[in-house]
Amino acid sequence: MQIIFDRWNRSSIVRETFIIKRFTQLEDFIIRLDQSEFTEIIAKDTFSELYIGGGNDNYAVSVSIDGIIFDLINKEQNSSRKHIPIVIAGEQLFYSPMKVVSIEDTLLAAEHYFQNRNKNSSLKWKKRA
Repeated sequence: MQIIFDRWNRSSIVRETFIIKRFTQLEDFIIRLDQSEFTEIIAKDTFSELYIGGGNDNYAVSVSIDGIIFDLINKEQNSSRKHIPIVIAGEQLFYSPMKVVSIEDTLLAAEHYFQNRNKNSSLKWKKRA
């Protein structure tokens, strides 16, 4: 599987492409996300892509399958209406608490995607309009 991993140094970016053969390699990249130097991972297959952004236990995860995008939804009920800032691709974006997930759910989604090239049906996903 091909992954693209960004590395920021002040205002410049280097995108590195790797071919990985084991989930543990992808897991290592996910754990390195810190919303500062490392902010985004894209895992690619022929007809699908997994996007993971953020870090520090605040992640935004989506899967694109045949051009249809699904966002991973936080299964914990969060009554906060405050949007959460997450740095992705070097840019601070504000996400609904519903779309901000933990490292645990991020790793579950990533492992399932790595093994099946699809979204994990045991997690909650929402199709983008």
